[in-house]
Amino acid sequence: MSASCRARLIALSFLGVAPSLAAAQARWIERFPAQSPPARSGHAMVQDLARGRVVLFGGQTGGSLPLADTWEWDGTNWRLAQPAQTPPARAYHAMAYDRVRGRTVLFGGAGSPGAPLADTWEWDGVAWNQFAPATVPPARAGHVMGFQAGRQAVLLFGGLGASFLPDTWEWNGMNWALISPGPTPSGRAYAALSEHPESPGSLLLFGGLGGAGYLRDLWRWDGSSWSGLTPLNLPAARNASGLATQADARRMILFGGWNGSISLGDTLEFNGNDWAPVNATPSPPARFGPAMAHLSSRRATLLFGGAASLGSDLGDTWELDYGGCARVGPGQPGGGGIPCICETPPQIGTSFCVSFSYPPPQGAGTGLLLLAPGPCFTNPFTILPPGVCGPTWLYLIPGAILQGAGEPLRFCMTLPASPALVGQPFCLQGAAVEVGACLRPTDAQQVVPHR
Repeated sequence: MSASCRARLIALSFLGVAPSLAAAQARWIERFPAQSPPARSGHAMVQDLARGRVVLFGGQTGGSLPLADTWEWDGTNWRLAQPAQTPPARAYHAMAYDRVRGRTVLFGGAGSPGAPLADTWEWDGVAWNQFAPATVPPARAGHVMGFQAGRQAVLLFGGLGASFLPDTWEWNGMNWALISPGPTPSGRAYAALSEHPESPGSLLLFGGLGGAGYLRDLWRWDGSSWSGLTPLNLPAARNASGLATQADARRMILFGGWNGSISLGDTLEFNGNDWAPVNATPSPPARFGPAMAHLSSRRATLLFGGAASLGSDLGDTWELDYGGCARVGPGQPGGGGIPCICETPPQIGTSFCVSFSYPPPQGAGTGLLLLAPGPCFTNPFTILPPGVCGPTWLYLIPGAILQGAGEPLRFCMTLPASPALVGQPFCLQGAAVEVGACLRPTDAQQVVPHR
């Protein structure tokens, strides 16, 4: 590498430029554990942060028969818990994990034969305990619950009782309190609620079914008040969707639902400002009434069950994994540059190889691979000769530079078998040495390790 080109690369780190970043690639992976919960819809799932588990309770099968079983997912297998007592069978209840007290809180739902419930339970990983608070929200099903980090309490909103409910409640571990926050979302049931990806103290509410039909509005709860958000893009109107926040990656994932005519099978993400479709292939079949939760220890979002249509319940387990290689852009203006190829998938615990070819008479048989942690830049820096063979686009500030020789040029590295690497992007871009000692760039690849 020429001294002038190396100096240009180093100088980039002092430019103070804040370029935009390329998006990670996503894929749904179906898991086939040794045992699984029976097929169902209308169940609830939350992550037990202290124990590193996802807790699932209840739901319904066959479109109307409620269930009362408790399951836990450890990232590899489902385990059926067998506590001495359980809440009565129900579907379309809500649960939230109280991070302060280390308990999963359950309220309400539709029991048998579909009557709404108003009981409060907590799961500590061993036993279900019923509470008898002095104040209780009216019986309901199809409501939502989430944990408010700032207030250290569980929030409950809406649901279907005698009508579509627009009320906001708070559980402090001992009692329920009705909150009167001013303007609120309209009364609705079967909406979706999760933590704001950019503001952990806030919760986001999307969609549902209300008196005006299927909804597609987005609301934020900041711990004291509701406010409507107006992103440029919104998912189609729906209810009974799955929703979970990948706090470690600062995005919220929405899957599926029902739009009044058909079940949906789309995946969308919200980055704190706007919604965007996630082109994940393969993808779970369309469904409504699934449950989703993010398991931090695996850096993956879990989806289980749902109904393809009324009475056609599903019992499949999926994880959304952001991983793979994605071409970000060419190495030279106008689309020029050398193609860079990921020869193997970037799977943790395996050897990951990339290659590019620049044969004689132009190529000198040697080259470089530049690597940097974090996403690739989407508005690249421009480098001009000398040092490079022509105007060059650089998509990273190099953190490491590997040297190689051969035709084609091939670079391999072992990705550690660490779950902490899953979903963490890095950027790479190659450069072949041309006869005459200048560098000819490759296109850039964004690499996101997966399992």
